[in-house]
Amino acid sequence: MSDDLRKSAITDEIARSVWSQKGSKALPRTGTLSVFSEDSFATANDEMIGENLRDVEGSNSMTFDELESRDMKVILRGRLKAFERGQIKYRKPRHATCGCADEADFAAKLYCLRKAFKIIQDDDQKMHCLIQSGRTLIADLLRNDSKDPGAFYLAYDRMMQFLLNEENRPKMEMEMKLRKVEEINLWDVLFDFVVMDAFDDLKKPPSAIVALVTNSWFSKSMKESTLNNLIWSMIKAKRSRLQILDGFISHFYDISQIVTSSLTMGLLGGGTAEFEEICIYFKDNLFAFIADIYNTNKVRYTDARVLSEDVQKLLTERIEVMKVKLSNELVPPIPV
Repeated sequence: MSDDLRKSAITDEIARSVWSQKGSKALPRTGTLSVFSEDSFATANDEMIGENLRDVEGSNSMTFDELESRDMKVILRGRLKAFERGQIKYRKPRHATCGCADEADFAAKLYCLRKAFKIIQDDDQKMHCLIQSGRTLIADLLRNDSKDPGAFYLAYDRMMQFLLNEENRPKMEMEMKLRKVEEINLWDVLFDFVVMDAFDDLKKPPSAIVALVTNSWFSKSMKESTLNNLIWSMIKAKRSRLQILDGFISHFYDISQIVTSSLTMGLLGGGTAEFEEICIYFKDNLFAFIADIYNTNKVRYTDARVLSEDVQKLLTERIEVMKVKLSNELVPPIPV
């Protein structure tokens, strides 16, 4: 086995083990979007029954241009002082999930990754490809569960129209501030706020959900119907607390209402064996990508542009392998 394949296999195994850890200390809840967060489930239930880092002089006031022109490894070392002063803000410490040595290591790398993701976001062509890839992946995931993705397409496209309209930027900034999301970028919003929070809650779902999904006496259609009703009630409860009724979070809930049932059945053991395998593969690749971008053996923390190139390359590779897997495993269409 080549070194690259061996490293990839190790990364994937770490991602799987981190996600499946039992009894791990729960991260603090800071305005999670997840449908299965404890607060929304309770409401719905009522209705339904690295190395030592050293200070670098002037590191706390470094501008984006300076970041690009200086050695990022030096900047990584300089982030510790800013971390100790509480100047690198984030919602949750993700060092364990990201494979970092400690919280300071996570914060230092996060600082640099935010700059790298900004470069990716500023490239319209790359963002268009990412948006289309996300649309394709989730649609194929639904098709593998014998679901028509039509409603998902409509909800996803409406959310993208909202996000791409610069006039909505102040509204989204206000929403994210209320949820303690520090910056609007792919890491803070997509990976941390949306993806990781959702899978965090699927690691420890409400016992009633587990009992429903794993009950061998219920048919798949009965499980799905009951689960969809419960999800609808949970989202209704969350919507009732929104301060901005037509913002990003509202659009995200539209998508959640369509996708959550399939993902829950697939990851908790209520779907077919084939679909469960696909959902686990999907989840493992997301977490492996997250581990990769915090791994100095996978990406180069030399300057922001080089880091952005490595992050983009890893993201593209993961997306392509997931596309192939999901499209190749598509079940035959249901006869009309």
